Formats: sequence, C-alpha cells, structure tokens
Amino acid sequence: MTTREINKVHSALMREHSIFYADMICRAIQDNTINEETFVNGIEEIYLAYQEDKDEYIPEGWEYV
Repeated sequence: MTTREINKVHSALMREHSIFYADMICRAIQDNTINEETFVNGIEEIYLAYQEDKDEYIPEGWEYV
C-alpha cells in the first residue's frame, strides 16, 4: 500500500475506533508476519474489546505490531 492509501484507511478507521486501534490495524495491514487468519481474528477481537470499552487491547498474534 502507498502512504496515501494507508492514510485513507487510517481516516476511515478513526471514525469507528480510537487512535490506538486505528494505528494498530494500519500497522497490522502492513505487517508481513501476520497471516490472513490472524489478522481477521485480531479484527474481531478489537471490535469486541472496543465495544466493551477495553482501552489498548492487543489481540493474540499482534503482540509485535
């Protein structure tokens, strides 16, 4: 992804999430060590954590993002 594309994704994520989660999701998109399954599971975990008001939750497999 280009920087411009990443900034667009980040802007969209900021409408629904905190800056912490938006930044972490953008970094995970760019991280080649996270496979698709881990990414999808992490997104689901983030949505649940955000709904439950858990600040700065880090999904399993995303520890180094």
